[in-house]
Amino acid sequence: MQMDALRVGATAAPEAPADQEAPGRLLWATELLPAVAPQPGAQGGDPAAGAGLPTGMASLDSLLGGLWPGLYLLEGPPGIGKSTLALQIALSAARVAPVLYVTFENSPADLALRWVASRSRIPLSDLRQGTADAAAVGRVIADSAAEAARLAFIPGNISLTVAALHAAARAALRRHEARRCLMVVDSLPVWAAHGVDVAHCASSADRAEALAILLRELGAALDSPVLGVAAQEMRERESERVSTRLTTPEAVSVSGGLDAVADAVLILTEARTRGEKPPARAIDLVVAKNRRGPSGRVECVFRPDLALVRESMLQRH
Repeated sequence: MQMDALRVGATAAPEAPADQEAPGRLLWATELLPAVAPQPGAQGGDPAAGAGLPTGMASLDSLLGGLWPGLYLLEGPPGIGKSTLALQIALSAARVAPVLYVTFENSPADLALRWVASRSRIPLSDLRQGTADAAAVGRVIADSAAEAARLAFIPGNISLTVAALHAAARAALRRHEARRCLMVVDSLPVWAAHGVDVAHCASSADRAEALAILLRELGAALDSPVLGVAAQEMRERESERVSTRLTTPEAVSVSGGLDAVADAVLILTEARTRGEKPPARAIDLVVAKNRRGPSGRVECVFRPDLALVRESMLQRH
């Protein structure tokens, strides 16, 4: 599968963003109100310009209205499908807009395997062992050409800066003549632990929160959404409390840290009222905070063998 990879690092010099507001600048309402009205032909060749970027899940898009400029957090315990879902959201958004996927957790080659597995329903084990049907794989690659042209992986490393990501995103927007893009960071705490932008912060929690603020500002500057993945290290006895308590914006607002910075918080949890036949797992995607709309819950099925998270059939009816 041929996909562009933007290689960026601390030495990449970002352009001065024309859309970055100077601190303290007065934005008069007379300047802002006309932009609220739909402009005939404003979208032009960019279908993402006038709508939230699609997540690929109808029920999630119904709650969020798609992905809008700002910071979205995707949280959950290890191994519950966060990276799988983040990649699926990236692929869905890439149908209409450029996507930059910063990956600290998986290699770009492994993400490409997951991509093919989710689209072809060929087990990941067959793809890794080279025993998959070559014709089926070829069809998936051909059918994914449009998304592949808009999705760039950025291998995460300790020299990566938010300024470099900003410059790479602006380059992607120019390349595709787009007004909006999606930036995925998998994972935000890993970047924060070693990132030079937040090295001055004393604790890991402070570094993660500071990086989240920088990414939210980046989304605002580019008028684009940022999806940050973060693992919740929960003990089993805490799992039920977290999955049931974090279901409203009010509950998240008092939890502080990353959740307080984010515009929306999505939490993957194990489903407690239904099951699936292994290797499938019943999980819930909880929209615990949503500044643009309601909170809610999407019932899902996680297939780790196929690198796939889908809505439950019960959710659709």
